[in-house]
Amino acid sequence: MVKLYLVRHGETSWNQFYRYQGHTDVPLSETGFKQARLVAGRLKAKPLTAVYASDLSRAWQTAEIIAAGHGLTVTTDPALREVDYGLWEGLTLAEINAQYPGLRDKWLADPENMAVPGGESLGAVRDRAVAFMEKIRQQHPDGNVVAVTHGGLIAMLLLTYLNEDVNFLRKFFARNTNVSRIDFADSGVKVVYWGDASHLDDLE
Repeated sequence: MVKLYLVRHGETSWNQFYRYQGHTDVPLSETGFKQARLVAGRLKAKPLTAVYASDLSRAWQTAEIIAAGHGLTVTTDPALREVDYGLWEGLTLAEINAQYPGLRDKWLADPENMAVPGGESLGAVRDRAVAFMEKIRQQHPDGNVVAVTHGGLIAMLLLTYLNEDVNFLRKFFARNTNVSRIDFADSGVKVVYWGDASHLDDLE
């Protein structure tokens, strides 16, 4: 059985102002690096066999801090990227509603099939995320694996493995560097816990 630890990347300056990031490459902020060190401390005692990350800097910067404590090299892959938000990237919710009136409501009505203009649907995100998880499962039949990725992708994986409807998407968003554990065994897939950010309790 492989135990997969899904970690959301540390905070960026765009997270602070609630800007849609998507595929835009925004690095960690000072707080993000602190969060990365704290989640690395949480995972320090786990005998990790591999560390994967999205190829966006906010994810691989977080992953490198985790991997350093285990003498591992981070493997990056664009399949672990955040949802591509197309024209919305760099904008806040208020700016999206002002510049594209009614578009977000239309997207929310069917996000699994409708893509933001210039972006991708949540169904497409789910498909590439699940395919990557299966690749991890095949390459690592046993052990502890970390995948540092993004809030939207993690939420889609949790929806999939918990058999929840896409309308529950918001339920699965949690703080930067939150950790979810998913066990892949011959008997099936089990979400052991999700969205745990207790390692940030002492963050000033």
